[in-house]
Amino acid sequence: MKAIQTLYKGRRFRSRLEARWAIFFDAIDIGWEYETEGFELGKTKYLTDFRIQSFGANKVDLYVEIKPNKPSIEEIKKCFKVANGTNTSVALICGTPGLPEFSTLGSDWNLKNGYIVLYFPSDVILKGEESKMPFELWAESNRFSLFQTEPNGQNLDIWPIYWDIEEKEEGLLSYSMLGGVKSGAEDIFGVNTFGSIIPSMYFSGNPDGRNCDHERLIYGYQLSTCARFEFDEFNLEIIDGFYRELELIPFKNVYSDSDNAYALYYNVADKKFVAKDSKEEKPKDSITLTKKAPKLVIKQFVKNFPKKLRTENSDLVFDYWKGFLFRHRIRLKDLKMKRVI
Repeated sequence: MKAIQTLYKGRRFRSRLEARWAIFFDAIDIGWEYETEGFELGKTKYLTDFRIQSFGANKVDLYVEIKPNKPSIEEIKKCFKVANGTNTSVALICGTPGLPEFSTLGSDWNLKNGYIVLYFPSDVILKGEESKMPFELWAESNRFSLFQTEPNGQNLDIWPIYWDIEEKEEGLLSYSMLGGVKSGAEDIFGVNTFGSIIPSMYFSGNPDGRNCDHERLIYGYQLSTCARFEFDEFNLEIIDGFYRELELIPFKNVYSDSDNAYALYYNVADKKFVAKDSKEEKPKDSITLTKKAPKLVIKQFVKNFPKKLRTENSDLVFDYWKGFLFRHRIRLKDLKMKRVI
């Protein structure tokens, strides 16, 4: 089956899947370039899909390769060779944006939904010295990973997935993926692409730990997977004046301008958004998304909210709303807006 070439932000992607990942990168504030560098691996020429320049404010240098399904051993070894040969780490992303659901685990693992990352470090510390990792050691120690953050959404990185694994009966294991771990976590496990279960623990100078389901990430997953490609092209429409009104939201205090103050509600029964003057009463059967915000910030959010997410699941709507605000460096305090650096 031939992949559909897709336009996004003026770039023509070789597949719709690659375009979705570019949308995801933009949504969670990852700086990227597309197909910038190729390499010769022996007699084989190889062009990486993305080069990542930043995770939010943090500078990184990372190649990213996108695959729709479980990679072959040849594709894995290519990524390993690129990491070793260029002194630049490689992330092999398998699947579509979204938290992973597996139809099977083990050496014949297969994804039902979502993705996993296989991470290839450019170098490691072995016996106290920086050196290249032998492929056999990588094969034994690699673990399925995901994009993750701290519980506050900061410090985005690629981090291993941790699991709670129990033996229900002889030879039958139950896998439960942990949405987050805190420093000091023990009796947890990693799982790798060759089917090995790796006993693990997590210790960090930050006791809050890591999360794979922060609203920053959920927003990126939903925006990228719900993107509709009209005429094989996707562009997020930005309302004129939106960025200007973002500047009205202060850093130290919550937004309080009474001349441009609207509340946003979501009617769970009707699956509709309702924006009203902040002084008016809250409508019935609704949840409050914000008590006071500039008009165009609300309008921008509602205009691009995916129709398929208009659901009775109010938690999903609220997480998407917070993820949208997070992308534009806005946080909610008592449902009022405040900008952060």
